[in-house]
Amino acid sequence: MSNLWRNLKSVRLPFRRAPTLPLYNVPVRRSISSSSSIPPSSSPPPRLTITQRVKELTKKYGWWSLGVYIGISVLDFSASFVLVRTLGAERIGYLEHSILNSIRRYFNWEIPESTASGEPEAYHSSIWTELAFAYGIHKALVVARVPLTAAIVPPLAKRFRGPRIRP
Repeated sequence: MSNLWRNLKSVRLPFRRAPTLPLYNVPVRRSISSSSSIPPSSSPPPRLTITQRVKELTKKYGWWSLGVYIGISVLDFSASFVLVRTLGAERIGYLEHSILNSIRRYFNWEIPESTASGEPEAYHSSIWTELAFAYGIHKALVVARVPLTAAIVPPLAKRFRGPRIRP
């Protein structure tokens, strides 16, 4: 094994490495007047993510931020449910009916008979389907709830707690 290693070391390759050029450090020009005019403390703070902003808001205002967020969430979900209930009950009922019939056909379950008369069938959705649609709309509106909470909490906390807020 050692002979093989010695033989591989002694093999000359047909090409040579190109010579490397030395790298020189380029001196950096620093202006004394520009560095002294901007104090290091006045640099802009790093941009925070949404979760960091929410954590900061919760640390500063405590339970007020959670209460306002839950209140806005209740109003948002209620409005979403009313919107789904009034504007889309027939459409949701039709979708629910067609999906359930497809599942029944796939598993060879009995399909309930439609009305015998020639009248068009009225589709009624279940409350659970409407709640699921309302919840989907509610989750999509999280991008509006968080900034709205951040806008409402400081004046509300100042009004009820007074100007003394933890730094």
